[in-house]
Amino acid sequence: HFLQCAVGYATARSDCKKDTLHKSALFPHKDQELRFGLGQVEASFAGGFFPFLPAVNYHSQMSSGEDLVEQLLHVYQKRQAHEEPSNLRLEVLPEATFHDMYVGEWSQVPIHFCEGECLGYVPEQTISHAKSLRPSAEALVFIHGFNCDLATALGRVAQTFSLGNMPPHIVPFVFSYAGGAELTYFQARARFA
Repeated sequence: HFLQCAVGYATARSDCKKDTLHKSALFPHKDQELRFGLGQVEASFAGGFFPFLPAVNYHSQMSSGEDLVEQLLHVYQKRQAHEEPSNLRLEVLPEATFHDMYVGEWSQVPIHFCEGECLGYVPEQTISHAKSLRPSAEALVFIHGFNCDLATALGRVAQTFSLGNMPPHIVPFVFSYAGGAELTYFQARARFA
């Protein structure tokens, strides 16, 4: 009932060093450089409540944003290939409904029926072509609010992905900033407004 979700992050927080993603300083400060990393977050996909989840069990620093994007795409392309359905589903729609639903690009796939059968057959090469028309990768960028450390933000995104049944072509990403804590609300608000 658990899964490991890779979530990319970028931060310039001075209170959140590479070994302490769960730390948050009372007074917000930022570093001079933007740091990138990839967090592996364990989350529940069963919908049950577990007090120890979500949890960032492992993370690695990346040397650049390009390296981070490359690594995330690699992880999610493997996931997309692994989750590829072995069976395809065919639905018959009225002509008007079909044209209302699919106004963009679509491909025609010939289905062959043997006389007297309700089972249709599709050539394997046609399915390979249809699979190659997958959507390109998209990013979901999460920017947390006040009083949130990086580990908590990574966990929220991972939990959203695990329970939200996100398509595998969407890649999660967190931008984290030093948002302060309870006693510095007005200072943080004035600084980041």
